[in-house]
Formats: sequence, C-alpha cells, structure tokens
Amino acid sequence: MKRGLLLGNGINNRIGIKSFSIDNIRDNFIKNIKRYKPLFEASLDIIINEDEIIEVLLNSKNKGIETLAGIVYKYVYEKIGSEWCVNDDIRLQDLLTCIAITTIFLDKNGKRKVKYDMKKLPDFSTYDAVFTLNYCEFWDCKHITIPLHGRVDLDEIGDDVNMLVSSPRMDYDKYREAVEKIANDNRIQIVNLEDLIFAPSEVIKEHLICVEGLYPSDRLFPEDDLYLVEKRVLYEEITKVDELDILGMSPYGDNSLISIINTKLKVRVFIYDNEEEREWMSKLTCPYELLDSRLI
Repeated sequence: MKRGLLLGNGINNRIGIKSFSIDNIRDNFIKNIKRYKPLFEASLDIIINEDEIIEVLLNSKNKGIETLAGIVYKYVYEKIGSEWCVNDDIRLQDLLTCIAITTIFLDKNGKRKVKYDMKKLPDFSTYDAVFTLNYCEFWDCKHITIPLHGRVDLDEIGDDVNMLVSSPRMDYDKYREAVEKIANDNRIQIVNLEDLIFAPSEVIKEHLICVEGLYPSDRLFPEDDLYLVEKRVLYEEITKVDELDILGMSPYGDNSLISIINTKLKVRVFIYDNEEEREWMSKLTCPYELLDSRLI
C-alpha cells in the first residue's frame, strides 16, 4: 500500500511565502500584459486594445492566473475570428506560458526574493511519493517532489532578468523583431518552456498543444517556428499510489486530476479555506476525509 502527498500553491502560504498571493499575482499579470503587448501584436497579427482587456481582467471575480490567462486567450481568439488557425494557438499558448512564469517568479527588479520557514513543512518521510502542481518548490533542494506540470529551474534564470521570451518563437521573424525592440526597456532572457503545462481556463489541459501534440490539419500551416510536438499523458505518476493526502490544492477546475484522485482507496484533503469544503464534497466520490490544514 503506497501513500502519496499532493501539494498545491497553498503550501507556499503555509511556509510564509507571501509573493504568491492571488492579489499579488493578479496585479503583476496585468502589468505584464502591457509589457508583452508588442509580442501579441507581432506574433498574432492583431491590435490589442490595452484598456479594453485590462478592464475585463480587473473586473474578473476569479483572480487565479489560469482564469486571467483564459480571459486573454478568449479576447485574442475572438479578435482573430474566422482566420484562427493552429499556428495562432501554438503561439498564443506559448506566449501566455511565458507571461505566467514571468508573473509568478519575476518582478521589475529580477527574480523574486522569497523567505520561508522550513519548520512549517509537513513530514515528508511518511510518504512514498510527494507530488507537486507548482513549477518550483523553493525548499526542495534535493528534488524529492515529482512535478506534475513541469519544473522551472530558477538557477538557469539570471538574477536581474525581469522578462522571459520563447526560444522556439524566436525563429519567427516578427516575434524576434518585437523582442529586439522591447529589449531596450526590459532585461530579457530567452528560454524554452515547452515542457511546462500551463492551461488558460479556456483550454482543457488535455487539449493543450504541449499535451495533445500536433496532428495534420487544414488549419496548420508550415512556418519557421513550427516544430513536432509529441503527445503526453497527464498525471500518470499519481496512478502509482493507493492513498493520497492533498495539501494546498484548489478543488476548482482540472476535472481530469480530480478523476484520478477519485480512483484512490482513500483521500485526505487538508483544507485552508472552509469555503472549499463544500466544493471538495461535491467533487470527491472515493472514500475521503476533510481535515484542517494545521493537522498535517
């Protein structure tokens, strides 16, 4: 009988990292939409109405970064309209991933400085496997966690970098030219984030280009920044444990992950926010317990 622990963003709040608060992320995401505007327009051949899109972002009740990215995705999709093609989808998903990772880990001065209390971490020795939905666990210097959405190696990002752009897209002339222009006002690093799984709320994770892969289509056209993408299987690692404890994960969205959780013989969810209790109760069909997060 194998036991696993699944960590969500709430683990950061538990150990005292304040920079990942929902409000902080929302504010930085909006600032970055303004900075990345030239890349939207160059790579997708559209004109972004900055005030229009930011007003929608500010009025969104759900401030999660996936929801904010979903708003931008929908805005761009509707702007392109009937001319929408797979190439646009590739570029937009890639661009939103760059914005998301920049928003989470960088600020105007460079990489975020984070402080945390190791004493508030759970006892990981009681588990056969520790999974994380986060792109980086700052405390995990021994890499004991298994990243389900990919891992960002912060050591590979320069300390003073404040903006990430995509290396595969640099093969597209318009994108590269736009990057060269905004580099005058930003400290840019070119990175490859294709192994990361970031899904705007408008796109089901299984249908992301980086997960579903690429197939022949009359909406897919030869371009300099078009590369083969192979199909991947999500959350396969979790199938290897029989029981699962969950800490800091939101019950909203990602029904494919919830479906896998429901195959477990027993699940214990450690809850920070009592408002999530009813949502978990509606989602879980396996044997489960809902416990106060302080009890882990």
